[in-house]
Amino acid sequence: MHRLRRLFEGVLPKEPEGPLALPVVERHLARRRTLRCDLLLTTGPGSVPLFAAGLIEEFQFFQRFGISADHDVEFVTRLDAEDAGTENYRAYGIFHLRGPWSRIPEPRRDRSLARRLEQKYGLERLPHASKMAPPSFAAGLNRLTPPAQVKPLRKVRGRCFYFTDFLEILRLELSGPQKVAWIEEALPPPPPWSPIVHRYYLDARKQAYLVRDHRGVGKRLYIARTSEEANEPCLLSTRVYRRPIPLPVV
Repeated sequence: MHRLRRLFEGVLPKEPEGPLALPVVERHLARRRTLRCDLLLTTGPGSVPLFAAGLIEEFQFFQRFGISADHDVEFVTRLDAEDAGTENYRAYGIFHLRGPWSRIPEPRRDRSLARRLEQKYGLERLPHASKMAPPSFAAGLNRLTPPAQVKPLRKVRGRCFYFTDFLEILRLELSGPQKVAWIEEALPPPPPWSPIVHRYYLDARKQAYLVRDHRGVGKRLYIARTSEEANEPCLLSTRVYRRPIPLPVV
């Protein structure tokens, strides 16, 4: 643990003060990015792979059970491509579980979001993530997958909407914390044998989030504190491209 703390010294000089503000995310950013390094959760016994290098998928999360109530800090490290096969981990971010946190946003109560969805797509409400969720959420990486369809899920103003269309719309219109909140709607409470569960998310801007779900207590959203020095090698090597939403006309 002391070795990890030394690794992160200078990257994050001091604790933030006051309430935690959610990151401001530019809307209508029709692009996907590529993560050029592996992200790992580094603990005392070793390192747990969180997100592998490649195209970032925001509608997925990594889940861990058996979290101690005394847990107070978690270290996220990166492993660059040139260091593959080694343990040359570098600092990426820190989750301070005794520090500031935020409540999970409520995108269904966001009037501006509802107005955009109605005006741009003719959608009256958000779809439910549970319809794209697997039968159960296990330890490790979990991903929402649109079910195979022949018939459209909805027809609005001459447009056919399938589950894949909904995901692309939400990818454009929801901020990082709102995507986290939307997925969290579909998740069951922690099991009795693991009262505390941790879930890790990564958005298109490579901002890492942690949801600490405590049975009987509630959920807390933590945002990894990072620095340009920690992220720059990954950020400079991103590939950006536009991805249009297919909206066939009936």
